[in-house]
Amino acid sequence: MARISLKDIAKAAGVSVTTVSFVINNKAREKRISEQVVEKVNKLIREKNFTPNTIARGLRTGKSTSLGLIVEDIGNHFFGNVAKTIEMTAYKKGYKVLYSSTDNSEKKARELLDMMKNQQVDGYIITPTKGMKSAIAQLKKEKKPFVLFDRYFPDLETNYVVLDNFKGAYDMTEFLIGKGYRKIAFVTILNGMNQMQNRKQGFKKAISDKGKGKVEGLVLELPYEITAEGNLDRLNEFMESHPDVDALFFATNYLGILGIQYTLRKQLSIPDDIALVSFDDHDLFRLQKIRITVVAQPIEKMAAEAIDILMKLMAGEPSVLIQKTISPEILIRDSA
Repeated sequence: MARISLKDIAKAAGVSVTTVSFVINNKAREKRISEQVVEKVNKLIREKNFTPNTIARGLRTGKSTSLGLIVEDIGNHFFGNVAKTIEMTAYKKGYKVLYSSTDNSEKKARELLDMMKNQQVDGYIITPTKGMKSAIAQLKKEKKPFVLFDRYFPDLETNYVVLDNFKGAYDMTEFLIGKGYRKIAFVTILNGMNQMQNRKQGFKKAISDKGKGKVEGLVLELPYEITAEGNLDRLNEFMESHPDVDALFFATNYLGILGIQYTLRKQLSIPDDIALVSFDDHDLFRLQKIRITVVAQPIEKMAAEAIDILMKLMAGEPSVLIQKTISPEILIRDSA
């Protein structure tokens, strides 16, 4: 069956192709098109199941009314909620969102960015991998509107929205020390990006500042690419080597879930046998019998800031540099 075209809708409605285009692009009132014509065109669009060719329209107008969102893992609680907030906000402003996950793969990240360029998206919100620096620099050179999210490159001047990761890790470590824990292990992933490095540095600085020589801080770095079961084995080996660890601080929520699995495997009671806290909240952390204390990221605020900055850039302010660092919140529950 032949695809219904803009011309077909115009012919059936007895109006020009331009008029149909104005209706589709929400410019009917601006162009003083009568409500009767608008209703007739919209009815035909519904009846004939007409879908505008956004690529062709983008070639004509230079606008696709779509945004590209590239995150690490759309299935992750944090990024999933970010994507949902951005999608809802963008829709209210007349934009659709194309989103994909990099899975922390540099090759996949570059391929996704190329795909979105081919789709002619009007702007980008990107959680970059370590190897995306040159691709991001090229976006900047091309003067494409984009905002980096959750992480950035310190030596590349870009617009970004990030959490104060150092403060989040520092404050949580200070909290654990204040509760009397004396051997605290920070479990993180091997990742060169600044957000993970800042969390590790915040942990170490708090141990140095607040431990007063009486608190030992240990760091376990797990490979991102290894399976959850493989990392669970590594955590088990680490804990067997350090049986006197009395608090575990996980650098991400999926590592925090790994920690819960570990305590179940070893039949440890939280917090009686060991304290367990995590960076990033998760539904599971709130639904546990022992609810998990976390460093919470204000997801809606961060997502709203990112879309707001992107809209400003797309409105013709590409020379504006906007860098937002959002403060986290410690949610104290039962696990420490």
